[in-house]
Amino acid sequence: APGDDAFGENAGAAIAFAPHVLRLRISEPEFSFVEGRDEQGARIVVERDAEDAVVDVTVAYSTEDLSAKGVDAEKIVMCNELSLISSTREGCGDYQQTMGTLTIPEGDTFAAFYVVVVDDRCREHYSEYVQLTLSIPGAPALLGENFIARLRIDDDDYAEDTCTHNFL
Repeated sequence: APGDDAFGENAGAAIAFAPHVLRLRISEPEFSFVEGRDEQGARIVVERDAEDAVVDVTVAYSTEDLSAKGVDAEKIVMCNELSLISSTREGCGDYQQTMGTLTIPEGDTFAAFYVVVVDDRCREHYSEYVQLTLSIPGAPALLGENFIARLRIDDDDYAEDTCTHNFL
């Protein structure tokens, strides 16, 4: 491939994939999840039409911060072990950063992945957002409305006073 890519000037790059990936879509443009509702997290569905269910198809997914702050799995475990009023909970974030691959088997029309949401038990005045993105495994994100969605994290602490500690 002419031009400069990640491998150098005129080094070339090729990505091979099944066109069935391009027929996948995230089922909703925006998912909503109330923190504290379910420990498994927000269920994100990737779907395809029945006529496209003739082969297994694998797609990569990932999360990215918009207004919500993502942290890794190790940080989630550490934060869940801390007291909710501890100043050491600072930096516990809003959700667990997630990436992986998802396979929709032949004959099936959907599969799901989960985004773990932190229940900080502090009143927050605004919803927080996470971007959800699909890609071909090993390649950059796919462009288009079928491949990008948002997860809205809603607060469940309506009666609580706003926490005095910063939980970002």
